[in-house]
Amino acid sequence: MTDLEKIKELFEKKRLNNNLDLVIYFIYKHIAGDRCQVTFEAEIDVEIKEDYFKDRVLNNLDIISVKSLLGEKTSYNYRKTRNFISLDEKDKVFDDLKQQFLDSDLGYISSQSFPVKLIKRNYILAQRDETNRLNKEAYFKDIKRRFIMYIDKKLKPVNTREEIYAFLDEKLLYEYQPLPVC
Repeated sequence: MTDLEKIKELFEKKRLNNNLDLVIYFIYKHIAGDRCQVTFEAEIDVEIKEDYFKDRVLNNLDIISVKSLLGEKTSYNYRKTRNFISLDEKDKVFDDLKQQFLDSDLGYISSQSFPVKLIKRNYILAQRDETNRLNKEAYFKDIKRRFIMYIDKKLKPVNTREEIYAFLDEKLLYEYQPLPVC
């Protein structure tokens, strides 16, 4: 193994009580000398099915809007990392991380309501992300509009409006970070 090369190994695949598959990965990366970074990663893919929408948690959502935003499936991901671990102890540290996860989260991720709650949570997060994206677009359009109005009032621009728009697209949208959108 060379320095900074990350090794990701499938450690275990386990069928849960709710018929979902928990996939556990053992990830480690050599840092320096006899030290490495150890990561425990757990993944569960949930297919978005019509049956889940009969539950009271999702009954106010329709499957078409959920699938249009999330796709055919959504995922649960958990990751815990420990740094500067001795190469001799990497297996023990990983086992400890795995056991901590199973002790604290196995009951929750195995419950029958887990897929429904996960779909709802990921749908709400995806909606929020989409709203933020649209707000940022509106914010930049407003900046562009105000800048054009300023140029039209204060300066007699030599450039055409198309050149100004191209300049704004390049400078404002790609070089500067937007103000936070509430």
